[in-house]
Amino acid sequence: MFIRIKRIKGGEYAYLVKNKWTSKGPRQKNIKYLGKCLTFQRTRDSNLTEFLRIKSLEQYIEKSSLSAIFDDLIRLELFNHDFTNSSNKWVKEDIVVNLKSHFCLLGKKNIVLKLNEGFLCRQTMLKLLKFKPEEGLHEEEIALKLANTLLGTGLKVEKRVFVGLCNKLFKLI
Repeated sequence: MFIRIKRIKGGEYAYLVKNKWTSKGPRQKNIKYLGKCLTFQRTRDSNLTEFLRIKSLEQYIEKSSLSAIFDDLIRLELFNHDFTNSSNKWVKEDIVVNLKSHFCLLGKKNIVLKLNEGFLCRQTMLKLLKFKPEEGLHEEEIALKLANTLLGTGLKVEKRVFVGLCNKLFKLI
């Protein structure tokens, strides 16, 4: 599944889309409307070490759970896009990203945030937070799936963090 953006009357709206193979070739079906898509530019370029104020990135990755690291990467990306933290909620103007319930909201409506090359929304956050290496996959395939999931969520991850995440995942298989 992937996210498709449709332009309707000047606005952008996000849909979860599924590919299906038929006798006539591939077909795509909208599975779910995700909400209005809002685009944000990066205003900072802080890295994880600076953001968390830690001395050793390697020790942090070794001691932290995957979901905690992914959560911190989401928080870092929101910080770099000029969102401010307010007790597990990240806010910018009327937009709220709740990391506990994994919702991106504008008022009471679900939205999708276009960050970097991907989209931050409930579906992508949950996909990232539930990421586990599949049995039988080679390390290269696991790394590629992780990279695609991170990119799809709109996260820009420095090489050292990505390598640390991959090493942590490889120990789980």
